[in-house]
Amino acid sequence: MDVVLKRMAICQITSDPLVPQPRVSRRTLLKGSAAAAVAIGVAALPSACAAVEQPVPGTSSGPLRKGKVIDCHAHLNHRSRSTWEADDRKLIDAADKLGIDQLCCSILTPRQPATADGFRECNRWTADGMRRLNNRLRHLPGLYEQAARPDMKRIYYAENMLFIDEAEAGMSREACVRALQAEGVRANAHTYTLQHKLPLYSEATWWHHKPIIPDLPGSEQANRTAIALPLFTSEVPELVDQYAKAFEKVWAHRKELGNV
Repeated sequence: MDVVLKRMAICQITSDPLVPQPRVSRRTLLKGSAAAAVAIGVAALPSACAAVEQPVPGTSSGPLRKGKVIDCHAHLNHRSRSTWEADDRKLIDAADKLGIDQLCCSILTPRQPATADGFRECNRWTADGMRRLNNRLRHLPGLYEQAARPDMKRIYYAENMLFIDEAEAGMSREACVRALQAEGVRANAHTYTLQHKLPLYSEATWWHHKPIIPDLPGSEQANRTAIALPLFTSEVPELVDQYAKAFEKVWAHRKELGNV
């Protein structure tokens, strides 16, 4: 409770309706909270995971597992701001001090209110970052990226999605992902919940006229073959090089991995 009160003090929140209220953004609250933790002598707050415990699947009681703490609406600064790298680092450091495991970030456009050109610029930076990595990977047998027509401009939402042809690559997706993770790559075998397969669409109770939805072409195949990588929203040549070398190492040993 002391930490909460100190957070409120640092953010200068007041309950007096006659006093003008400062604008408190999520970023301000996060940084103020971390400063409060340091002010009371806490180098790093215990992870909030301790308070987000869930029963082990298949049991109604018994041992609990800890959940992951995620800030789902963090913002990174636009690069037109001279201090964007230092400010973004402060945000990440503050999250570490608060025990937040993962930040789901969006990039602020150059000016607010946002304009279409501002969105295009942010998208271009992200697309350029992914191009630098994917150009290093596209020669690997059995590894593919999502294709776009020449008249289309590619944008990304949350991940850099690649696809593996197991027969051509000579190893399974699971073996590939395990090997990449062992090399330090943040990769996972991505499976997306297909909306048209949810019970809502198969149960007549919810509909006056229940829709008949055919299988969507390619959706099951994508779920069987997708490998998700993180988005790089800035120029990180060292990280791109590390990822490329990790992929090349895994592919160099794919025959051994195919026998596992």
